[in-house]
Amino acid sequence: MKLDAIWNSRFLYFSSMLQKAGFFFLLLIALSSCSTVVEDNEDPVLTAFEINSKSFQPGETITVTVSGRDNENLGQVRLRIEEAFDKSSFGFWRVVEIQDISGQSISRTLNFTVPDSSLAGYYSVAVQLSDLRGNASIDSVQYIAIRQEGIMP
Repeated sequence: MKLDAIWNSRFLYFSSMLQKAGFFFLLLIALSSCSTVVEDNEDPVLTAFEINSKSFQPGETITVTVSGRDNENLGQVRLRIEEAFDKSSFGFWRVVEIQDISGQSISRTLNFTVPDSSLAGYYSVAVQLSDLRGNASIDSVQYIAIRQEGIMP
């Protein structure tokens, strides 16, 4: 009887120790698998932004060339064409183009045909790059004119 009591007490002691060791082992694995998150506070940089002309008529193609880079991974290129001074946009042509991209650098050409219905006027063309962490470049803006025959912009 005494032998059984000694055996049970030792078994319980070792069982308790194994449970504690197992808990600490699992805790050690969980903590070692955690990695620190490195913050990305660096905005993408637009290195080139070119438009094939400064003046267009309906039916002509606006070609926009964009180049840029980021320290980690780019996420999107965003382009807006809208009337430059009258923000009501009533009757004015407007384009919003958002393209998903990846990699640390981009060189992209975007083409837009000026529709017959676009009103004559001055338009802004704005380009922005963003990365996968939500950082974005400053909008880079250039101005173009859309001419309608017999109407000055």
